Amino acid sequence: MVMNSEQPCGAKQKKVITEATGQIVPMGTETVRKEETQTPAMVQHTVHMPLEVVRVKKKRRSILGQAVQVIFRALTALCMIPAVILMVLRNEEIEIVDNRYVIHASYRSSPAFVYLVLGAGVAGCYSILGIALAFCSPRNRFLHTLDMMVLSLAMSAWSSAASVSYIGFYGNEDLAWGKVCPYVKKFCLSSRFSLSLSFFGSIFHFLVCTLSSA
Repeated sequence: MVMNSEQPCGAKQKKVITEATGQIVPMGTETVRKEETQTPAMVQHTVHMPLEVVRVKKKRRSILGQAVQVIFRALTALCMIPAVILMVLRNEEIEIVDNRYVIHASYRSSPAFVYLVLGAGVAGCYSILGIALAFCSPRNRFLHTLDMMVLSLAMSAWSSAASVSYIGFYGNEDLAWGKVCPYVKKFCLSSRFSLSLSFFGSIFHFLVCTLSSA
């Protein structure tokens, strides 16, 4: 007895329609996979989606870093410029021992104070100029190099002036250096405020150098 391998007349073959092409494929002859249902446009969208997110995050970080850097530069200028003004404008002159000796206290009395005025003045003016440069290029190697040079100048000027101010306040018994500040209290007080402002200005400028190098 011969078996007929063909389907009986009237029998309908099961078929499936793919989502990608819309073609009718007989069941069992081809496996329909999920990957085949993705169009080229869908694949391209999934590839470029993370890249766009990364670009947006980088742009936001750049804007935030730029804003913080400008704030620290402004704080540096607000500390350095008043420090220079206090040191330059305060002069004091007193007479002791029956008008035989005259003590004239000003920033020109010590090379360390002159160095502080120059260093803090350069740092303050550069900070104002650096605000404009930070808007143009917040992460520039040349700008970072200038920041480090100004930081070195400001810190060295503050250190030298602080050592002279310490001797003026407390003296040095080993070297028989007497105290000067009990005689010129106003100048010593203004110099102390000037040193404090220049110190905080140096700290703010150090933070600027940290941000410009990131």
